[in-house]
Amino acid sequence: MRIAIIILMFAGVCVRPARAAADTHRFRHDYILGTSLDLTIAADTREQALAAHKTVLAEVERLRKIFSVYDPTSELSRLNRSTGPVKCSPELLGVLAACEVRRVKTGGAFSCGTGELSRLWANAQKTGRAPTARALRRASRRALGRVVEIDETRGTVTRVRNASITLDAAAKGFIIDKAVIAARASSRGVRGVLLDIGGDIMAWGVSAPGSIAPWRVGVADPMRSEDNAAPLVVLRLRNQGMATSGSYARQFVVAGKRYSNILDPRTGRPVAEVVSATVVARSTHAADALATTLCVLGVEKGLEFANALEGVECLLITAAGKQHASTGWHRLVVPESVATGAGSTTDPSGWPAGYQMKLTIVLSRPRAKKYLRPYMAVWIEDAGGTPIRILSVWSKRKKRKYLKDLRVFWRFARKDRDTYEAVSRATRGPGRYRLVWNGLDDQGHAVPRGKYIVHVEVAREKGTHQHLSAAVTCGSVPVRKQMGRNIEINGVTLTYGPAGVK
Repeated sequence: MRIAIIILMFAGVCVRPARAAADTHRFRHDYILGTSLDLTIAADTREQALAAHKTVLAEVERLRKIFSVYDPTSELSRLNRSTGPVKCSPELLGVLAACEVRRVKTGGAFSCGTGELSRLWANAQKTGRAPTARALRRASRRALGRVVEIDETRGTVTRVRNASITLDAAAKGFIIDKAVIAARASSRGVRGVLLDIGGDIMAWGVSAPGSIAPWRVGVADPMRSEDNAAPLVVLRLRNQGMATSGSYARQFVVAGKRYSNILDPRTGRPVAEVVSATVVARSTHAADALATTLCVLGVEKGLEFANALEGVECLLITAAGKQHASTGWHRLVVPESVATGAGSTTDPSGWPAGYQMKLTIVLSRPRAKKYLRPYMAVWIEDAGGTPIRILSVWSKRKKRKYLKDLRVFWRFARKDRDTYEAVSRATRGPGRYRLVWNGLDDQGHAVPRGKYIVHVEVAREKGTHQHLSAAVTCGSVPVRKQMGRNIEINGVTLTYGPAGVK
C-alpha cells in the first residue's frame, strides 16, 4: 500500500546522481512500524548525525505507542475498544480531525473508518470466499459517515456507531514529519534529513553540508518493482513529503484471484484502475493520505482533485502501465531520468526473449529489540567463478571499511558505487526484498545461456557472517529453487523464466 524506500547500493541503474558527500550519514533499520526505515542525514559532524539518528528513533517509538493498531496498549487500540469519550493526546486528536476533514472534502474517497472493510477482505482471504454485497454495503455505510466526535475543549474522542478506526493512510506520514522536525531540532549542525519509513518520505534541507543540492528520490516502476530495478523516474525534492500507494506490493488473494489491498470506502470493494499513485506535497502526512485517495478516485477525478490543490503534484499509473501526471509534475523530474527498464534483453545471443532471474530474500526476524540491518552483497558469477554482475550491496558509506566483513564479496569488489538517495515504492513487509537480473553483465552486455552461480552474503554488526550460493542453468527451461536459510536469512527463493511468471 504505502511505499518502501530501500536505500541500496545498486549496480547497473540508469541514472547516477552525484556521490554522497563525506558529511552525509546513512542509517538503516528493519522491523520499524512493520516495515523498513532508511534515514540519511547531512550534518557538520558525525556526532551531530548520530544524535539526530537517535532522536528520530526515539520520536518514532513515542508516536508508535500512540498510533499502532498492532500494539494492544497503544492509544489508538484503546480508543478502538472504547464505548464512550476517551481522553486522547494532541497528536491523535490532530490526525483524526484531519481525517474527518479529508473524508468530507473527498466525498468519502478517504476515510479512517475502513477497519471493518479491511477485516472483511482479510477474512475472505482466509476462507476463500469474497465478502457478500450486503456485508460490504453495511461496512461501507459506516466508513462513509462521521467516524469520530472530537471535543477539543476536553481533549476527548468518541467513536460514532463503534466505528473501527484505521490510520494506515495517515499516521505513518505524520510520524515521519514529526521525526524530521525532531531531528532538525537536535542540532544546529543538521543541514538536511531524508527519512523514509515504508516508502513514505520527507526530504528536508540540502543533501550535503555546504551544498544547495536538493535530494534525489526515485519513483518505482510498478511493472518492475524489484528492489534493484531502475526507478521509473527521479525527482528533485526539498522540504517536501512524498508517498506512493499501490496494489503491486500487497494484495488480497481470494480463491486464487488477486485484489488490491486499497479499498474504496464508497463501495467497499478493492480499487482496480490505478495500480500506483505517487504524490509530492508540502508534508508527508498530506502526501500519505492523498496517495491513497487518488487510487480510489481514479485517473480522471484524481488528476482533477490533485490539480486543484496548491503545492501538490502526482503521477498515476494504470493497470495497463499508462502514466498520467499532474500539470506541474514535470518540474520535479530530473532531466533524462526516465528508466529504460530492467526486465528484458535484446541481444539474440543472450537468454530467450523476456526471460529473467528473480531473487526473493527474506531476512530472519530478529529477537533483539534494536535490530541492525546486515551488510549484504548479492552477485552473479559465471561457471568458472568470475564475477559478472553485482545485483545489490548494502552498506554504510561512512563505514565502507567494514565491507571487508563480506569476505567472499571483498575478494573482488573494492570500489564504491553510487546510489539514489531513496526510491519510493509501495510498502511491503519488513525484511523481505526482491531483486531481478535481466541477463546483462556489469557492462550492459548480454550473457550467453549456460550455468551461473548466484551468491548471497551477509554480515551483521553484533550478528554473524553467512554465505549462500546456488548454481542455475539459464537456458530455455524455467527454473525454481530454494537457496536455503541460516541464522541471518530466513530463505532465498530463486526463479528463472519468462518475466511476469511468479
